[in-house]
Amino acid sequence: MLTPYERAASYAAKVPGAVSGQGGHSATYDLARVLAHDFALSEGESLQILETWNQRCSPPWTRKELEHKVRQAASKPHNNPRGSKLDTHQTVSPTGRFIINRNAAPVDLSGDDSSASTIRFLRAAFLPGELVCICTQALESEDGKHRPGSHGTFKPLEWFVDQIEQGDNPFTCSSASGRWIRINPYRSESTTGADSNVSAYRHVLIEFDDLPEADQLATLKGSNLPLTAIISSGGRSFHGWVRVDAPDKATWEARRDLVYQYLEDAGPCPANKNPGRFSRLPGCKRGDQWQRLISLREGPETWEEFEVWLRRRDLPQVMTWETLKEIPIMPDPTCILGERWLCKGGSLTIVSSSGVGKSSFCLQFATAMATGTPFFGIAHPEGRPMRVGIIQAENDWGDVLEAMFGSVQWLLTAGRGTVGAGQLLNENLKLFRENTKTGHVFLGILRQLIKEHRLEVVIIDPLMAFFGGDVNDQKGMSVFLRNTLQPILEETGCVVVLIHHTAKPKAEKAQSSSEVAYLGAGSSELTNWSREVAVLQREPDRKDGNKAAFSLTLCKRAGRSGMVDEDGNRQPKIRIDHSTQGIWWVYAPPLPPDSEPEKKGKKEGEWTVNRDLKSPVPKRFRKEQGE
Repeated sequence: MLTPYERAASYAAKVPGAVSGQGGHSATYDLARVLAHDFALSEGESLQILETWNQRCSPPWTRKELEHKVRQAASKPHNNPRGSKLDTHQTVSPTGRFIINRNAAPVDLSGDDSSASTIRFLRAAFLPGELVCICTQALESEDGKHRPGSHGTFKPLEWFVDQIEQGDNPFTCSSASGRWIRINPYRSESTTGADSNVSAYRHVLIEFDDLPEADQLATLKGSNLPLTAIISSGGRSFHGWVRVDAPDKATWEARRDLVYQYLEDAGPCPANKNPGRFSRLPGCKRGDQWQRLISLREGPETWEEFEVWLRRRDLPQVMTWETLKEIPIMPDPTCILGERWLCKGGSLTIVSSSGVGKSSFCLQFATAMATGTPFFGIAHPEGRPMRVGIIQAENDWGDVLEAMFGSVQWLLTAGRGTVGAGQLLNENLKLFRENTKTGHVFLGILRQLIKEHRLEVVIIDPLMAFFGGDVNDQKGMSVFLRNTLQPILEETGCVVVLIHHTAKPKAEKAQSSSEVAYLGAGSSELTNWSREVAVLQREPDRKDGNKAAFSLTLCKRAGRSGMVDEDGNRQPKIRIDHSTQGIWWVYAPPLPPDSEPEKKGKKEGEWTVNRDLKSPVPKRFRKEQGE
């Protein structure tokens, strides 16, 4: 079997060399990221492979430049946990906290169903002289299930080892029910197995009743929990003995609760939460299946090491000027739309009032992204199509179909052929209708859809249908956006577009773009969290009789969006209108000069945007980035 280094070297051998002027910077960074993070190599190992690959680059990078790429790749946040390419059956846990390695075939550890494995397990789980409890008696229920039929036999560790080594003993022989063992040692006077008689609060038992066996084992092995042992129960589950080494029961309970919270997405069985719980004894037969020892000493050696690891992985990333200036932004490999307007994990909120046509607007936007067609100038930096999903609650499929016909007609007016556009839409645009799930339940479904369909952009229409709470509640909005939705975006790299309603109309007055950004109903947290806010407003009726159209205003990062007016000039605000030919949006006809609103000059001290620049990075720093 190949080592991670050999697998990484084989991977790199298939990657074409970087060519200057053809995305060479991004290609080199991407390979460094895969080596250092996805294959979990050290910086030295990554550098060795890069140097071999560098011989195919034109021109080759210097060693110093390669060292910078490796350090940058190792320190920058990533969508997947470290080591995600080490197995073709690896995926990320539902919370993104650890890697799940789903093995293609059942685990088969030959020899570990013997009595020798029982002794190895006992000596790993208990200390010399400690009182161990093993139960051999069983009660059978009406449905044929067995449970412990007594409190068990309480004897010192050495006594059980001697009995098992003699060979003919009641503890490792075959039986219909199998054998049980309590997860913690007991005081010398114990005869009942009460929790109050536990002498050392060493282990917490984890078992998953509702997961497939392969997923149970994958979750335990990928969790990085300090595990004394993983045991096959001889039935449908694996038992994990988590080593918490608590000094007292209160500390044990706190650590137990942390373990269960950490694994909550996998659904650990809540019945196993007491320190005197029975588990299964490895090395004996349960019916025709073995209670098998799968592994010993998985993860960190101590609970303290696990806590340190847990704290470190939750800390914000530390950057210095030296590492910061090495981040690739020309081009940025994480960019999804515009000139770093929206990058992977980013968010856009589109705000408008009822009846304006938000749903047809977002469907046209999705159609444009799925076919690589600029949407009023906004597009992927390479002009390529993207995988887009819309999950909506308010329109029936007939409404969606009518709007879809309009979007397809718009594509024809934009120069897209029917055959090519249809194929791209089939491949890249996914439509979902959901009107019963809200809150964390909805977000769980959303995460699954993003991962299953590998979506790069997902549109939620409207936000209020899926939030499941009071949009004026800032705390609830923060939990939904920052604590639940944002981790999903960072894990998957998807960009989310939220369609939102405006609040009730107020007296009309001139507003700046920063004021317009807060027109959405509810808490200001939505605007503060969103990377960009776009506001679609109906213009006031004009006294000169000209038809009122709509304004589309980008409130935060307009200069990076690429949005243009009908003449191709970049603008933070454009006039658009409903097409007279069907259900799609077009540029509004220009107004006569005498009806144009008065143009105001730039305020003193106001920033301007140089539209000719592709990046805000000063020219003197571009050379350092290899561009």
